[in-house]
Amino acid sequence: MFSRKHLNAIETPKKLTKSKVGNNSSYLQPCMTLLTPLFLFSEWFVVLAAFFWVLRNSTWVHHIPFLAGLLLLHLFVGVAPLYFWFFGPFTILSYPYSAKFDKATGIYLVGIIAFIAGYSSLYFRKSKSVKIQLASYRSNCLAQRAIPALLVFLIVCWIGVLLNFYLSGVNLAQVLNPSNRTPATMLFSIPIYNGFLESLANSFISILLLLFAFSGKKAWVWLLIGFHVCFFFLAGWRFRIMVMLLGIAVYYLPQVSFKSIWKWSLAVSAGFLLMLWVSQNRMAISKRMFHLVSFSISDYDTFRIVHEVGSCRTFMATLLFIKENSIAPDFGASFYLPIYWRFQPSSHFEGGVRPKPPLLELEKAWIPKDVKQNLNPGVCNLEEYYLLLGWPGLIVLMAIFGLALHAIPKLRTTPLQTGAQVVYSAYLFQFVSRGYLPQQLKLLAFLSLPFLVLFILNKIHPELGHQSTQHEHQA
Repeated sequence: MFSRKHLNAIETPKKLTKSKVGNNSSYLQPCMTLLTPLFLFSEWFVVLAAFFWVLRNSTWVHHIPFLAGLLLLHLFVGVAPLYFWFFGPFTILSYPYSAKFDKATGIYLVGIIAFIAGYSSLYFRKSKSVKIQLASYRSNCLAQRAIPALLVFLIVCWIGVLLNFYLSGVNLAQVLNPSNRTPATMLFSIPIYNGFLESLANSFISILLLLFAFSGKKAWVWLLIGFHVCFFFLAGWRFRIMVMLLGIAVYYLPQVSFKSIWKWSLAVSAGFLLMLWVSQNRMAISKRMFHLVSFSISDYDTFRIVHEVGSCRTFMATLLFIKENSIAPDFGASFYLPIYWRFQPSSHFEGGVRPKPPLLELEKAWIPKDVKQNLNPGVCNLEEYYLLLGWPGLIVLMAIFGLALHAIPKLRTTPLQTGAQVVYSAYLFQFVSRGYLPQQLKLLAFLSLPFLVLFILNKIHPELGHQSTQHEHQA
């Protein structure tokens, strides 16, 4: 009989001995030089200073994407490292990652500063008054056209996803049956026949959030979202659940005011508990072990929660492995090699299987050979940039990341702008939390497909996308 420990088997804090980590006793404790706390608290200071600088006046709602990116980065490179520095454990799978606390926290500080500097390069530009033609719907014409178009595209995506199930050789009735526990036919573990068809499920997120923005939060949209969240649970697709929930939260964020701060505090607390519940129970639900689903707060494991954002331990272990084995950065090989391999017949590779990108192999190279399953999270985007290109890549790519956030709409003058801000701000959760840029760009492309549908619709009916009245707007 399975129990919760089989679903959430991770290394928990325990007393360490020299036999586990070799004869170097310094590995039994975290790096205790002054550099670690200096870098950690400097990172906290920089993040909080930038956060409250943006919040100092009512224009903070124009910078929601930046605030989302900043807080997500801080969670992975500020909050999690501070927790592990104070409470441990100081090894991961018996590997003494804590020897790299100094270097890792220094990398985090430089990366955060580069990110803020990249965004600030356009934040302080001079404002000027311009006349713009607001892209809006006249007499709700665009909304009336957009909603049917999005629903049709939703059906198309479902056809692609279900076709992928069928081509994989599984019974669709068994796949969608919540009571089915056969591993070969569970949605969580079925093989992927076609990557493109499987990735169409990512478009569900942006379609639903756009419908939410265009429909005015009607009841049928809530029901549609609820159905898809249940489907995501059965599939074990946690990141899709998280992005969906964060998108709804971003939609309501501009309504926060100090007058109703207590109401929003309750809402944030409820949302946080919901996120914890998703992380705690998604494996039990996806494996159809509903008897293991828990609604008790006492069952939430604090270490388990921090472990979910503990990419810093994987990163530090990788840094230590690189030093011990004198490994040079791959200088972007993890980006272009998979593209080159894609055009090569699979028969050219050993066993007929294309190799994984070097970065994904490097992240796991330090894991002992006798460990059958690695449940530790991969590196976040900041850590990935350093592993790929060293200090220059870290600074340049983090600055570009901050600068690129200006491409996300800041205003919500139309439902389309609202939907774009909501979708791409929520997408930052996945972009930041899991590195490997090519995979995240692929996800971004599928999230953008519904916007392409609306773009084509606007080209076919250009009169629907504009108002006849020009508006004066402070850019």
